[in-house]
Amino acid sequence: MTKIEELEQIMVNLSERCYCAQWLDGIEFVLWDFVEECRKKEWEDKDWGQNKIKAWELLRLYKLSKEVDGWWFWLEDVGKCFTSRENFKEYAGDLE
Repeated sequence: MTKIEELEQIMVNLSERCYCAQWLDGIEFVLWDFVEECRKKEWEDKDWGQNKIKAWELLRLYKLSKEVDGWWFWLEDVGKCFTSRENFKEYAGDLE
């Protein structure tokens, strides 16, 4: 499994574990916000849905994202897409 695939798989696993959904609508933004919040403060577990996301899982998402310089997101009529971190930041900013 490539690191890009591992990043996607972790995101899917968290969605399934916390919300019983393969790709919860908006998961890319929630996880990004969790990672950014922890990165700026401290790595800690986050309550989300029916479960917790462990600090080590958020740290792994961050490290993988940096290593592959990208993030997964959902694009209507296309499905899951991979883009650079910079493009995702612009995309997420446009939605705020």
